[in-house]
Amino acid sequence: MKIDKNILIGLVLGLGVPVVGYAIIMIIFEQLTDLGWMNELSSSFGVMKRMRTMGVLAIAVNLIPFNYFKRAGNMSSMRGIVLATFLYAAFWIIYFWSSINQ
Repeated sequence: MKIDKNILIGLVLGLGVPVVGYAIIMIIFEQLTDLGWMNELSSSFGVMKRMRTMGVLAIAVNLIPFNYFKRAGNMSSMRGIVLATFLYAAFWIIYFWSSINQ
C-alpha cells in the first residue's frame, strides 16, 4: 500500500499545529489572567471549562495550514489535515463527554 507523501505532510502538520497552538493559547490565557483581564480559576469545573475552550481553539488553528494548502491547490495535504482534525475532534468529544453532557 503506497501512501502519498503529501497526505503524510498534511497529517503531520495537522497533528503538530494544534499542539503548538494549544501551548500558545495557554500562554495567552495565563498572560490575560496575570493582567487581570480574565478571572483566576478556583473551581475544578472552571479549569475543565477552560481546558475545553483551549482545546477547541487549538483544533481550530488547523484552519491556517488548511487554508494555505487550499490556496496552493494541494488537495492531498488538505486531506491529511482534515483527517488529523477529525481525530482531534473525536478525542476532544470523548475526553470531555462527561462535562459536555451536564
